[in-house]
Parts: sequence; C-alpha cells; structure tokens
Amino acid sequence: MAAKRYDVLVVGCGRIGWGFDEKPHEAPPRSHCGAVTNCRRTRLLGVVDTDRKIAEEGAVKYKCEWSDDVNAFGYTRLTKSRPHIIIVATPPETHAEIVMEAADIPAVKAIVCEKPMALSVEAAEKMVARCQRKGNRIRSSRCRRY
Repeated sequence: MAAKRYDVLVVGCGRIGWGFDEKPHEAPPRSHCGAVTNCRRTRLLGVVDTDRKIAEEGAVKYKCEWSDDVNAFGYTRLTKSRPHIIIVATPPETHAEIVMEAADIPAVKAIVCEKPMALSVEAAEKMVARCQRKGNRIRSSRCRRY
C-alpha cells in the first residue's frame, strides 16, 4: 500500500519560507519550501506572501501556485486546493490571526507555525484551543542546528 501524500501550503516567502534555499553554502533543505519539495510524502501546493514578486518567484522556483492575499488567504484559490498542512512562516505579529484562519479550513489536519508561536501566552493558548476544537494538530518549529 502506498503511503499517504500530504498537500502543503506555505504562508510567508521570506528567508525561512524559501529564501534560505538561495544560500548554496548551507546543506539542503534550508527552508520550509525546500523541505516540503524534498520529502516524498509531501507536495507543495502553493506559496502565499504579501510581496507579489516574491510569491511569484517562489511559485516559479517550486512549480506551484501562488497568492499575495495573506490576510484572507483562507478564502483564496489556494485553499480550494485543499491543503492538509499549512506552514506559517510570516512575521510573529501575524501568526495568531493566520493560524486561527487556517484552523477553520476543513481539509487542514496540521499547522506548523514558526517561532515564536505568538506574542503572548494568551494568544498561543487561543491558537492551540482553536486547533484542538477543529481537530487540527499545531506545532511550533524549532531551531535546526547541526
């Protein structure tokens, strides 16, 4: 039986989103997009960033869809692709709002949020509670040091 394949949407195309993949002196994968595309069990559906040029560049690089509509990304054409996993790699002050929207997308089963997960313990607790109510797993990413 073939292993299940998970469809992924990356929100935030900065350095950890995909920018670090442009640094040839570091071992791959260097970014979320790089990790998703290098894993046999995941497929990158799309990238989202408020900077249209960066979102388009990421889409070309990773051969996926793109959107520059981060504030209401839950209602864009990308979520109609039904991602199983959403990676939130945006500035910290945006994490709570994006995670709350992501938790409401029916197909989403897991959310990976860059650190810090939220700007307050209260906001982080609300994020976790929303994900639990919706049946989603939420994880905060960790430093990768070798």
